[in-house]
Amino acid sequence: MKHVRKFSISRASIISIIAIAVILFSISSIEEKKENVVFEVAESKITISGSGNTDKWKMEASSVNCSGDFEVSNHQLLTITDLGFAIPINVLKSNNHQLESTINDIFKKNNCDELKFKQTLSMVLPVMKKIHVIGEINMLNGKYILPLQVSYELNSDQTLRIQAKQTISLSQCGVNIPSYLAGTINDEVELEIDLLLVNKTI
Repeated sequence: MKHVRKFSISRASIISIIAIAVILFSISSIEEKKENVVFEVAESKITISGSGNTDKWKMEASSVNCSGDFEVSNHQLLTITDLGFAIPINVLKSNNHQLESTINDIFKKNNCDELKFKQTLSMVLPVMKKIHVIGEINMLNGKYILPLQVSYELNSDQTLRIQAKQTISLSQCGVNIPSYLAGTINDEVELEIDLLLVNKTI
């Protein structure tokens, strides 16, 4: 009986060791499948829009400097770090040239010639295809905290589309509208981002 008991214990130990080995192998396989992917902007559009006594207005730019580090595993976006973009104010264009001139004049009077954003924190929600991003937007000499609700789509052709929309208060970002333009442009504007990135690591 004692021999049988020893055999049972030994066999259980072997099974436990094999189970642990399988788990460790699975974990290492998952880790191996993770990779930092280099994406390059293929198409981009940033829109700033708002309203005033001249009704709704919109200005767009179709060439944006964007950067970021992305970690992908099994066709899932795991993490995103150092997401950022920079856009000169003078590349924002509108079909309404008078409006375009007015808005450019507002930014010029505030010594603001570029809009920059740099991520500080993020959390990827793969099931919802959303990213909660918190970053700093630099419109003048100061930096202001800006939360972004980002939606993304990682496609089978190894492209990544990132889209976000956020309301910004110009005055909170240090941009003051001159009194003679009060009402022409309202303080709150909407920032909209649409980026299509291609995988450069394949």
